[in-house]
This record gives sequence, structure tokens and C-alpha cells, in this order.
Amino acid sequence: MRISNLINKSDYFILEREYPVLKEAAEAEHLKLISEIGLDINFNRPDSVLLKIDKLLGNYQTEIGFETTSSYVAIKTMI
Repeated sequence: MRISNLINKSDYFILEREYPVLKEAAEAEHLKLISEIGLDINFNRPDSVLLKIDKLLGNYQTEIGFETTSSYVAIKTMI
């Protein structure tokens, strides 16, 4: 829940600091990937973003839904 709140608030500096502990408690793998993609985008790690978006879209489209899938496809085209 804490991960979701930080993502929704776009508080990536706190998420970056707390993520090593929070990821162990995260139940959903797609939420971990979304967190890591957000961190990688905000801290300028484009190669990692592309790999993680591919993994997210390849494995979790059902869980994230059409709108989120479309958003990540758009993000991928901008990198």
C-alpha cells in the first residue's frame, strides 16, 4: 500500500529511499515493476525502463488493464 501511495503522489525521492525495504513486502510483481519503471524514468535510467516495460507488458497486461498498457506503450515510444 505504501508503494501505491508514493507512486500516486509522484514522491519518487522517498520511494527511491524506501523501495529496498518496501519491495520485499509488495505482494504483486506488476506493482514492483511499475515502481521500478517510475524510479528509472525519474532518475534517468532509460535502458532499464525499456527492459522493465517489456517485462510488464509481456507478463501483466491483464492485471494492469488496457489504459495502463496503452500508457506504457506510449512511454516506450518516447524513450
